[in-house]
Amino acid sequence: MTAKLLLAALLALTSAPAAYAEKEWAVTLLGGQYSGSKLLELGARLDFKNSYTAGLAVSYQFVDWGPHIRWEREGQMLKHFGEQEHVEFASSINARWITFPWNRYLETSVAIGGDSR
Repeated sequence: MTAKLLLAALLALTSAPAAYAEKEWAVTLLGGQYSGSKLLELGARLDFKNSYTAGLAVSYQFVDWGPHIRWEREGQMLKHFGEQEHVEFASSINARWITFPWNRYLETSVAIGGDSR
């Protein structure tokens, strides 16, 4: 069921008009392994667990702040496996920095956000 939902979302987004798909919409495949460490805890040791995620994120750019920053709304569907076995749905509002000197060689962006509860 999860794979069918991911595929349906991906197909729906790729069939959007090119103008919207290029600038305002983005699809991201993601995955990772859980660590009990905190992101900003300096000097912390990474303690990876037998817990993994894989999923799909869909984001929509709703404000463009000139050449450097844009605001996005993002929804994620994640499948947890290993020590955890469940599906998670999450949403967030993100600020994304999109201007780096090497973007002509490797397009790069960095986003930070929080859940929108």
